[in-house]
Amino acid sequence: MSFDPDVAPELADAVVTDVADGDLDDVELVRCVLEGVRLTARSARRLRLVDVVLRDCELSGADLTEARLTRVRLEGCRAEGLDLGMVKAADLVVVGSKLTEASARMSELERWRLDDCDLRRSEWQRAVLTTGLVDGCDLDHADLSGARLSDVRVMRTRLDDLVGARALAGATVDSGQLVPLALAVFADLGIRLDDGAGAEGDEG
Repeated sequence: MSFDPDVAPELADAVVTDVADGDLDDVELVRCVLEGVRLTARSARRLRLVDVVLRDCELSGADLTEARLTRVRLEGCRAEGLDLGMVKAADLVVVGSKLTEASARMSELERWRLDDCDLRRSEWQRAVLTTGLVDGCDLDHADLSGARLSDVRVMRTRLDDLVGARALAGATVDSGQLVPLALAVFADLGIRLDDGAGAEGDEG
């Protein structure tokens, strides 16, 4: 069906394949499936989703600032530059989605999972991330500055050039990421590596 938020800003128990033009601010969807919906650069501030699946949707540049997400699942979505600032989410699952340069600054996520996602250059500044799993993702150049993580596991995930790596204190990380994570932590703490090349010249 086609959903027009100007006609009715609330929708339940529906499969949506098209959304009419216009803002989605303050819209509420309950027990819905969105398939192949294009929301590129759309405003959906304070959007409320409960028991919703988004499958193969285009969300790049969309603004979901202050959205409330409860038992939401994203599958195969393209969401480059998605704005999730100050979002509150519980029981969120994101699978096989592209979220490069997405921003989740000051967001609050509880019981969440990110599987096989492209999160390069994503922003998580001052986010509160509780009871989560990151598995098989790419966090290259992601920014965790000021984030707080509790009961978070990071498995099979690329962590090269991570910014604010000290935020991972207390997280569980698989041994395959030991070197890139250590380098990121050193950089965050201002620790420089020096093999002592000048030591010989100082002798005598």
